[in-house]
Amino acid sequence: VVNVDIGLQGKIESPPTWKGPYSYVIGETEWIDCLATARIHAVRFETTGDFAWTLDGYDLDVYPRGRV
Repeated sequence: VVNVDIGLQGKIESPPTWKGPYSYVIGETEWIDCLATARIHAVRFETTGDFAWTLDGYDLDVYPRGRV
């Protein structure tokens, strides 16, 4: 299981507010569904087990809102 946290910021000088963790089960979970609205986003991946793993990549679906 990989825990995924989503960080949200309104301004670059503000610290992120974290949502999660969302559990991602390797080989079972297809996506994590979390609705997050912010100007700046961050993603954090963590595990609690004592084993090696590699993140090969991830995708985000981002939809613009408001004025650009």
